[in-house]
Formats: sequence, C-alpha cells, structure tokens
Amino acid sequence: MGLDAVIRELERVRRECATKDWDGYNADPVREESYSSAMQFAQLLPSAVPSPEVYATPDGDVCFEWYETKNKVFTVGVGDRKCYYAGLFGTEQFHGGVPFQEEIPTDILNHIKIFYT
Repeated sequence: MGLDAVIRELERVRRECATKDWDGYNADPVREESYSSAMQFAQLLPSAVPSPEVYATPDGDVCFEWYETKNKVFTVGVGDRKCYYAGLFGTEQFHGGVPFQEEIPTDILNHIKIFYT
C-alpha cells in the first residue's frame, strides 16, 4: 500500500466517521483540522516506510498504526497541529506527544525507523 492507498484510506475514514456517534458509542466526527493534519502527515512519510493502517479516534482525531505482532505495535494519533504516539517494541513501552507543524517530528520518525529495523 503506497501513498495513494493511504490517502484513499484517509478519505474513507473521513466519510465513514463524519457524523456524531459514528461508532454507536457517542464518538465525535473526524475534525477538519485533524483530517488536514493527517493528510499532511501521510504525505510527509518517507516512501520507504510501509503504509500504516488508518482509523479515526472517538475524540475526532486520526490514527496511523503499524502492527507486526501483539508485542510490536506503533501508533501515531494526529490532531490539530499535534501528534501523540505510543508503542510497544517487545517489552519496551513508550508514549509521548509533540507539536506537528511542517515536518514529521524527529521522535516519531525515529520510532518508525526502529520499528522496521
């Protein structure tokens, strides 16, 4: 799955999660700011990085997830000018939040690179 497929997934998530309660549990719709930031994030991903799964969060943000096994997972949530992330690499667990402006934050890129090495 390349960039075009990730963009199609983003558009699908935006359509399917555009109304309040899209999940039957009172989830907020995907916010326009989150969608725009997620689109920018997707376009900035290095081409060598395998494509992530894309989904919406109940608070209106968009998530990208790389999953290999239950012990090797990395997720990045993208909101309005912010990214938050969490990962599990074997027994190492980590999480954080960083501003997102014009490029993918270094912390996140480093974790993605570690994930695929």
